[in-house]
Amino acid sequence: MMYDSYSLMENQLEIRFMGADEKVFSEQTVFEGERMPFELFFLVRKGRISFFINDETIVCDTGTILMVPYDTAYRVSAEKGCEVIWLAADYRVFANLRIFSLFAVPLKMEDPDGSLAALCASVHQTFVNSEFTNIRLENALFVNMSLYQLASAVLRRSFPKSDGGMVMARFAKLSPVLVRIGDRLDQVCPMKELSDLMNLSEDSFYRFFKKTVGAAPKEYLISERLRKAKLCLFTTELSVAEISKLCGYDNSSYFSTLFHEKFGLSPSAYREKTATLI
Repeated sequence: MMYDSYSLMENQLEIRFMGADEKVFSEQTVFEGERMPFELFFLVRKGRISFFINDETIVCDTGTILMVPYDTAYRVSAEKGCEVIWLAADYRVFANLRIFSLFAVPLKMEDPDGSLAALCASVHQTFVNSEFTNIRLENALFVNMSLYQLASAVLRRSFPKSDGGMVMARFAKLSPVLVRIGDRLDQVCPMKELSDLMNLSEDSFYRFFKKTVGAAPKEYLISERLRKAKLCLFTTELSVAEISKLCGYDNSSYFSTLFHEKFGLSPSAYREKTATLI
């Protein structure tokens, strides 16, 4: 029974590698980091860099690893000559429950034996070299395994939140609905179709959905569309008009207005700002 239960959970985990790169600061640099729709890990390879996150100042010296959580604003102050490697990954369970949201996680991780630094460096190097090798499947498996190890290292340093079990249980029940919405972000899923997936009346489904997710189904759909737009702006070179259609909006002006209202800047400005470091 324990094996079956674990397998079910394992099948609901989704860990996606979003990218990796390195940055060398040729001069003292200060800039605002934009909120990203995934987790960001920074490995300081040389020098010192300061992060300002949630009114906290975190100073990272050579060999230190720092995680910027999903959708978190941050500011960076890097010394001249500082070198960093960054990794971006998306950690979710039950379609849209953030794994790290269930824990009180440390942002800064000491790495006395250098094992995590070696892991981050290997993922980065694999990503850089993947274009020039014929064993891409092996590379993909290695990167995926490394992301699990990185998550495990974070969680070993974390404490479960008191309501984590309850949140997990509610999202487990709702997962078929979240998957259906996620698969059809360019469409509108009728309320009856979604409520039927859970064998609930439309009113009962609406209340359960809002209590679990914190937003009504329509609001959640808009939020997920804009999250997808952020990912497209970061991972592709598609035009704003093309991304607008992918996210279910034929009118790109309306899409841009929604994006600005939600995030405080236009899609083009978001793409430009994230390019500062990422």
